[in-house]
Order: sequence, then C-alpha cells, then structure tokens
Amino acid sequence: VPGAGRGRWASPTPALQAYRVIPNAQFVAQDVNLHNAVFETQRDGLRPHPHPKTHGDSFLIDAGSANVMVRPHNQVTLRVSDDNELAIEDTDPHHEQTKYFFATDSAIGRCNRALRSAGSNYRIAKVPGPRYLEIGPPAQPGCLPFLNGPGPKRLFQVAMSENGQLEPAVSQNCNEISGKVMGEQRDSQRTVRLKQSGNQLFLNLPRWQLGGWGPAYPAHGDIAFRLAVLITTFLFHGQGEGPNAAAARQHAVNDYQVGLQNALAGANTPNAQMAALAGYYGPIGRNYGRMVNRVRANAAMTINGVNLNAHTLGTRYEQLLFRLGINAYADPRVGDAFQTYSVGAMERYQDAQHRNWMRMRDEVAPRPVVPIPPPVYSEPVWEYHWGGVVAESGADRITFENYARNYEDRDGPQLQGGEFRSFFQMTRVPTQLNDPLIAQSWHESCYAHGFANALTLTVSKLSRCGR
Repeated sequence: VPGAGRGRWASPTPALQAYRVIPNAQFVAQDVNLHNAVFETQRDGLRPHPHPKTHGDSFLIDAGSANVMVRPHNQVTLRVSDDNELAIEDTDPHHEQTKYFFATDSAIGRCNRALRSAGSNYRIAKVPGPRYLEIGPPAQPGCLPFLNGPGPKRLFQVAMSENGQLEPAVSQNCNEISGKVMGEQRDSQRTVRLKQSGNQLFLNLPRWQLGGWGPAYPAHGDIAFRLAVLITTFLFHGQGEGPNAAAARQHAVNDYQVGLQNALAGANTPNAQMAALAGYYGPIGRNYGRMVNRVRANAAMTINGVNLNAHTLGTRYEQLLFRLGINAYADPRVGDAFQTYSVGAMERYQDAQHRNWMRMRDEVAPRPVVPIPPPVYSEPVWEYHWGGVVAESGADRITFENYARNYEDRDGPQLQGGEFRSFFQMTRVPTQLNDPLIAQSWHESCYAHGFANALTLTVSKLSRCGR
C-alpha cells in the first residue's frame, strides 16, 4: 500500500514505529541482502533450556543476565528510513528490545560529529566483522521502488561505544542515559526546546529549567504542567494574537506560579509535598487529559464556561501542537532527547503482595472506590520516559534508551553485574500538520505504553535552545 511521501511504503498492519517496514518474504523482491548481519533482541517471555526464564515479564534469565536472543534471518522484518541510510529490526519494544541498528558510513560519520558537538562521550561504532546489509540496486519492473539514484547502499551493524568501549554498561535511569547522549547531566542546564514559532507564541515566558521538586519530583521539574496549563488557556481563553489573548496567556503563567507557591507553602516533608502537589496538579492533569481524550474522540469540550465544538477543538489543538513542536511534533536532533511525561498527580499504592509503589494518576480514568487500588488497576503508569537521539536521517530518529526495571524485575531474579539492557528504537517526526504517518512518532508509541495524559517535549541543553 503506498504511503505518503516519495518512496515511502506503509506497513500492511499497524506497527508502533513503522516507517517503511520490509517483511522477510519481500527481501529478495526488494533487493535487500542481509549478508552477515546478526539480529539480536532482548526479550521478555520464556526462554528454553539451558538458560531458563521463569518470570515472563522480566527481560532477565534466571541467572540474572539479560535475555538476549538471536532472531534467524527468515524471521526478520526491517524498518528502514526514508532515504535508506538507517535500518533497525522491527520489534514491539514493550516485549522485544533491539540491541543493534544499521547505518551507512555517511550516517555514522554525520551523527558522530553531532554527538561530539553536543559534548557526548557516546559514539556510534561498527560491530566487529564488520557485519552489514545492502539495499539496492534500483528495483526492476514489478518490484517496489527503493532508490532514486545508483545503488546499492551498504548499512553496517552498529552499537554505542563510550570512550572507545563498545556496548558499555549503562544506567537504568532513562534521564541519566539521555543525559550522557546530550553531554549534560545537570537538570539546571537542560530545558524544553520549542519551535521558533512556539517561542513567538509565548514570547514572554521565562527560560524553564528541569528539576526542582526533589524528592517528590526529582528528575523533570514541572515544565509539562506549565505547558499543559498554557495549552488549555490558549485554546479556551487566549486563542488569537491580540493583546487580550497575550494577556490571558501571561495571566496563566503568573497564576500557575502563584498557585504552585501557595500550594507548597508549609509543605516541609516529602509526604506533605506530595499531597500538596497532588491537590494542585490533579485539576491541571484532568483538564489536559480530558482535552486530549475529547480530541481523540472527535468530541466537543467546555472549560470554565467556554465551549469548543469537536471540529474547532481538534483543529486548534493540532495547530497549536505543530506550532510549539510538542507531542507528536517534538523534533529533537542528535544530542537532544525526547521526554514524555504523564500529566497528573503522583500517588502511592500497594499491589496484591502489599508492596509499596508509586504511580501517576490517570486523571480521566474512573477512580476505584477502595483506598488501595485492586491489582488490575495498580500496574504503574509511567511518570516520565526519556530517549536520547543518537542517529537521524531525514524525518527518522533513533534513540538509545533504558529505564528503571525494578517493577519489571519485582518477581524475577536479581541482576548480576552491570546493567546492559539498553536498546534502540526508531521513530519518525511528522513533517506536516496532520501527517498521515503521525502514528509513527515517539509520542504515539509512548502513549500506547502506559502513560496517563501524555505530553512529549524536546529536551536540550540551554545553550542549544535559542531562548
């Protein structure tokens, strides 16, 4: 089925990060030669003897090491960037996480220069061999078109290196691994980067910094909440460019800051801070979450007496996201990071084994009537997730990621040695308003993986933000 854009072909079935998906059965017809490429993923689910795996939702085998398995060539499906410069194994990262990707010499050199410029110690490095695959030459009549110019293109199998060490141990914390990609670990030196049109829209906004609410909110600050307030204010009270609209947006900024300070006044313990923030952030998450759900349902919405019909709400909402460069339109470059955050209040709960956990509250979902949520309700909603961009080509981005796996490993074996469960994903930045391939974006893939009222930002060093 032809997709949008020159040379792009849509997947015949929905996929989380499908740009052009090439099933194994089409490799010969489309002139894809795997050569000596090896496809390795880390997986949850069971693993046969002699390395048993008895805890299905963990990515560890019973020995406490990563459950890395090789996929045979006849089971491989590839995701390929628009210009054939990048490729990655086609997996659902919720259950199978890719350990390598493929890049041309040109892409490797270009992305490594960008990583060096950002101050990162990470580099893209070829896996010894080298291992590679080839795409091209141009297809014969009756075959799908791949290359506009001469081929073939050789894509080398690559992994991350740090200070010359291939596939180094990594942090479990997504913000820390992304900080290494960015060359900046200090939250005080990182912030949201909006499009220039978004900067003009909220011209008088201060330069927000990450962090600031430890121990309750230690790794991200409150930028997502500030933007959620501004989005609902803009759509329902400050639409347009006149002085009254600008005043309404500035009023929202001031009200948010004053309200937050008042909510935290006298909250001198972590529990008191959490209760204060829950009371203040709950309504913000509820308004934002209701708006997102109304847009997805093509429904009307009213806030504070202002009503927008379904068409007006959906059109204005999408235009605002595009202008700001957030959610599906977030556009980090190599050395930047995606950050998706659940907008709502944090709460404590106990699971069926009476273990204490933290989760983000879905402000729109039905609330349980009992104080302790039942197990079906208590699987954690992610508070936030980061992905550091290590490669790009055209509209496609490859991120280097990990995450805190304590909940995932809760009933499984203990990790032995260093953490090596990092992985790669490839997503796509929409190139136009209402892009027909918007489901391939980072935001949409995160939205499907346990976030409540999700909001996605581009995070950069202050020095790269231009504001």
